Amino acid sequence: MRAISLLVLLACAGQGAQVIMSGSGSKPGAGSKPGVRFRYETRIEPELPGRKPAGFGGGGLVAGAGFHRYLTDGIAKKYFGYDLAIDPEPDNSFRVVFQPLSLSPERLGLAPANAWSQIPVPRLPAPLSVHSRDVIALDLLVHPGTGQKIVDYLFIDDDRAVVRLPSGPARDYRVEDVPITLGKVRLSVNGGQAVDTGSGSISGTAVFFDLPDRGRFILSLAPNEELGFRKAGEIRGDTMTIRWGSETYLLESDGPIAPGGGVFNLYVYHDPGWRPGGSWGASDQGLFFGASDARSLVRRGR
Repeated sequence: MRAISLLVLLACAGQGAQVIMSGSGSKPGAGSKPGVRFRYETRIEPELPGRKPAGFGGGGLVAGAGFHRYLTDGIAKKYFGYDLAIDPEPDNSFRVVFQPLSLSPERLGLAPANAWSQIPVPRLPAPLSVHSRDVIALDLLVHPGTGQKIVDYLFIDDDRAVVRLPSGPARDYRVEDVPITLGKVRLSVNGGQAVDTGSGSISGTAVFFDLPDRGRFILSLAPNEELGFRKAGEIRGDTMTIRWGSETYLLESDGPIAPGGGVFNLYVYHDPGWRPGGSWGASDQGLFFGASDARSLVRRGR
């Protein structure tokens, strides 16, 4: 496994770093080309006892064929991130292209939108050629209050479980730690014609999808009662069913939605007033989905 430095000649994070966020995504193959998988970990370096930056959230979004990685600072009302494209090359390598984050505060659900401003990433790299299981380290921000760096580590074509760096005392595994994965989603409402994203996949402890005229649905395996979630559906293998009011939503993924077998309860938070903003292409007018943590997603909607 190689560590590819982009900004400050970083190798893999040393001891003292703390993982604050993680997720994954994929892009399906086209024709004879294979698909691409990746995952990310966001780390604070170094970890300073009692000095963890507060108010940070974020996640990943899939719109059309694009993947958008974003983070938010709810205290300073700042957001930042990047757009990511990964394509396989004939020699079994991958071409990785970073672009400035193209999503507006409205599209990220940041309210009120006029209170938020975007911070550019210090320097995005030129296109890279990498190999399977290479690691890319991308500096995103130096926190002005603590001097700690916030760094994204991208693991290319790597579907191994995320290995969290040691931080704090040991605890039992909780349902809040279990991710939901959505890939190449097909969604139908009340048995009607399905909307097919034709995109890749995304994973997180909470996922969401947005539909025109119906708002945003945030989904979790954890009850999250204090946030206003309600038990309103179930997950069976690669199928998710949501029953909300008089409507039934059926989501079909191209792989298991929850780890392991069995049938699981699904907890839902609905924001009917959520509306996307900005300018969108035709592929973005239907289903739009992403992942973050439940608390960040609900907080942004309030």
